[in-house]
Amino acid sequence: MTKLSRPLRSSVLALLGATLLAACAPPPAQVSIRPGIGQDVDLDTLRPPSGVTYRYMVEIEQLPLPVELVLTSRRRGNGQYDYVGNYIYTLPSGEGLEDVTRVFREALEVDDLQVTVRGNQLLVPYRHTSDNRFRIAVSTYQAQSRRTVPHDCFATLGSCQFTSTISGDPLQVKFLAETSEAGGVWTSRLRADPSQRVARQLARQTLTYSLDKNAVPIDLVVQSSLAGMRETTVFRRQ
Repeated sequence: MTKLSRPLRSSVLALLGATLLAACAPPPAQVSIRPGIGQDVDLDTLRPPSGVTYRYMVEIEQLPLPVELVLTSRRRGNGQYDYVGNYIYTLPSGEGLEDVTRVFREALEVDDLQVTVRGNQLLVPYRHTSDNRFRIAVSTYQAQSRRTVPHDCFATLGSCQFTSTISGDPLQVKFLAETSEAGGVWTSRLRADPSQRVARQLARQTLTYSLDKNAVPIDLVVQSSLAGMRETTVFRRQ
């Protein structure tokens, strides 16, 4: 699961205007996490169901719009799953939705970006492929595909590392993750390998989350920091 990139979010905010900023307060610094399964569960034995739809309300700091993420699971076999759906952005009215759609395309410099208009809502496709433990190998959002090898280290206790590449970019970045769990709440701290030149240009992230009996997130809080700036995104399952 992902969130708006900074350039896209800034463009949408500029289009909507400052009058809407007070309509939605940013997420609080401390967000409660509903506990789920802990490290006593053998995640490797899990076999999540296929065809289940998950709905998350998403709070994106400084974005004054109701946002929902809807994903449906599809079992692919060999312990792999696709989670396919949309980020749904809801505007106060249907007016100006074509302009917002244009901003999405221009900000991403993608003419054929699949953005669907439905009433006063804007639907942006999202999908990812993961294993039976919800560890993501490939994700696609905003016309960009991100591949992580062997996976993104989600809910993997202790130290873990992965390599990330983005479609169209030859750069491979190695990330380091440290994950712990207590009382059914997991915490993962991610940072780029400091031995790389690009490390200082990439944000550090702290993920706090809980998992249901199929290792699918219940609540997820993503806190990012870069050059003294911090931002928070909250996913809360409905």
